[in-house]
Amino acid sequence: MMGVAGTTAQVVIIPAYNPPPVFVDLVEQVLQRPHWHVVVVDDGTRVDQKPIFTALSSERVTVLTHAVNLGKGAALKTGMNYALSKFGRDITVLTLDADGQHLVKDLEAVAQTAAHHSSALILGVRDLGYHRTPLRSFVGNKFTKVVVHALVGLRVSDTQTGLRAMPGSFAEKLLHLVSNGYEFELEMLVIARHMRIQIIEQKIETVYSAGNKTSHFRPLIDSVRIYVVLLRFMTVALVSAIVDNLIFLSLLQASTDVMYAEFLARCLTVPLNFILLRKFVFYSALDLRQVLPRYLGVVAAFFCLSVIFVSIRTANGFSAVSAKLFVESLLFFANFIIQRDYVFANRRRRHGE
Repeated sequence: MMGVAGTTAQVVIIPAYNPPPVFVDLVEQVLQRPHWHVVVVDDGTRVDQKPIFTALSSERVTVLTHAVNLGKGAALKTGMNYALSKFGRDITVLTLDADGQHLVKDLEAVAQTAAHHSSALILGVRDLGYHRTPLRSFVGNKFTKVVVHALVGLRVSDTQTGLRAMPGSFAEKLLHLVSNGYEFELEMLVIARHMRIQIIEQKIETVYSAGNKTSHFRPLIDSVRIYVVLLRFMTVALVSAIVDNLIFLSLLQASTDVMYAEFLARCLTVPLNFILLRKFVFYSALDLRQVLPRYLGVVAAFFCLSVIFVSIRTANGFSAVSAKLFVESLLFFANFIIQRDYVFANRRRRHGE
């Protein structure tokens, strides 16, 4: 199977849950492009709509079924797993929403871009201006953009677009994520950022049904899930800081020297912090021999800065605990950015950089 403008197979994955009437027509339009194989994932659709999927199954359309609704992320992973098992890692995975909010001509544009940037993550981005977008989508996307930039260091115009293209090797990495809902698409951006995968934006037409009724996105529940993914960064830092300061305070109460107490507290906290950051925040797959020296070097540097500034503060009449909390609060964001962009980042240069 040949891809557009290239030799890489392109597989279109469409997750569907109680799809609207436009869904069948959408799949038929996709099938008019002979270079695509289509994988439709029925994510626990109600019984009366099951015949829709039965009718779609053909030589070029594979229909996979979830017995119950597991979420958009779970459906995408099911489709990706099938595509990788069927065609191997040397494919391009295209994802398309079932609600008709993405046009097939835009899918083709994204596919063309992917064919020329085979190692990149391509996002079909809409014009999400106030006059074009339902209020809940406008507010949600604007707020998420700010949070993603602040915590992930990534500027993306449309964080929640379902129209994407990616290499099979990247899709394979996504199968390990535990996210099963809409937060999966945001976590995909986080993973791409830390794997130093180039993210390319392809402008597409903005299409919304009246009132956005075809969307299954639940503003409160699904937004909370999305932000939990992002807040995980700060949670790990907070847990580590609490442990560090509790140990520091205990040692001070035992009449230990301030510098020694800070040194010992940091040494005891380092293993916990390193494991949490590596496994649950930055998903670093780098060799331990590569990432550990960076991490320890940064820890040592920030420890020296902390000791210097804490000493200055205590010399000016502040208690050791208040001085430590004040100094490390000031250093928090600098430490976070260095951990994110240096310690746990894949330093391999991205294509086009």
